[in-house]
Amino acid sequence: MIVSLLSARTWKAHSFAYPLRTFKRQLGHLDIHIAFHYRLTAKLFEADVVCIDSEVCNKRRGNPFPYDRSEVTARARERSSVLLWFDTADHTGGTAFQLLDDLDLYCKSQLFQDRKLHLESWYADRIFSQHYHQEAGVEEAGAPPTREPADPSQLHKLAVSWNLGLADYTTFSASGRRWRVLTGRSGYEDRVQASAGPRELDMALRFRTRYGLATVSHHRTETDRRIRAFAEETDRTISPDGKLPYRQYRRELGRAKVVPSPFGSGEICYRDFECFLSGATLVKPDMSHIETWPHFYEHDVTYARHRWDFEDLEDVLDGLLDDPSRARAIAEAGQERFLQARSPVGGERFAERFEALVRRARDNAAGTSETRASA
Repeated sequence: MIVSLLSARTWKAHSFAYPLRTFKRQLGHLDIHIAFHYRLTAKLFEADVVCIDSEVCNKRRGNPFPYDRSEVTARARERSSVLLWFDTADHTGGTAFQLLDDLDLYCKSQLFQDRKLHLESWYADRIFSQHYHQEAGVEEAGAPPTREPADPSQLHKLAVSWNLGLADYTTFSASGRRWRVLTGRSGYEDRVQASAGPRELDMALRFRTRYGLATVSHHRTETDRRIRAFAEETDRTISPDGKLPYRQYRRELGRAKVVPSPFGSGEICYRDFECFLSGATLVKPDMSHIETWPHFYEHDVTYARHRWDFEDLEDVLDGLLDDPSRARAIAEAGQERFLQARSPVGGERFAERFEALVRRARDNAAGTSETRASA
């Protein structure tokens, strides 16, 4: 079976497609062969199944002339018997459900556990932005973005694809990224640091607090403020303010016991997986509202969660730092699950999942699908 993917030469598109390249052999065992395309030409449709990465519709370096979403899906629908859209937007509420009529399957790296939440619109397109708007009175400057909710009759077309845990973490330098994008590199060459051993820094607290959305900035600023106050009151050590070159930043994570990782543009952040690679204990706001794959976010197993209103944040941090054995167990479990997902065995699971997505799309295209549990 030939599967065409319309992609872009950007880092985000490269990261999304990375497991498709890396697990080529496992996909081949299931008779799935991926053909990568970067232009909407006739060759794209010389396939059994067509997939579109939403990144082709975003203007970035490497993709200076983005396609219009509605135009690209309408044109693809005319030529494709089976059509899948892969939404790689960071936040769960960042959707393009107006395209659903033209699609056989709408895949996203994370969806709401309760699919009915996709029938609603959210303040600034984010459920956590709505929380800070309602509970803390944070207002966006001007009219906040809003997305069209899904139609109830289309919910069966929604499916979970895969998240940033399967992305490329080899380099984050601009030149290194560009080289890997242009050469289509693959393979997980992870630099892993074991969680055992001395870690002199209690918390690595180095993340951006200013975002284009006031609600996101509030969430990150409040996280930073509360943790710094907690560190001062309890005499805990934290990283200083300021930005570091990426290699130094990664070394700092490797010296930390705990790495808080607040929401950013979306719930899932690169920092989560940098934490796993560094062998530290991940602390995040409660992630139980989303379904994602691989399943990296299991409370008190692979990460420690805190409430969105921060009321228990200090207690969560104190509990981990006062119980190093528990913190280390969470760090080890998180790292093990992360590395397993990127292993050859993880590749077999990825291939099976991709095959299941294609099967669902084919069923929908044939008009024989039933409402199923999410892939």
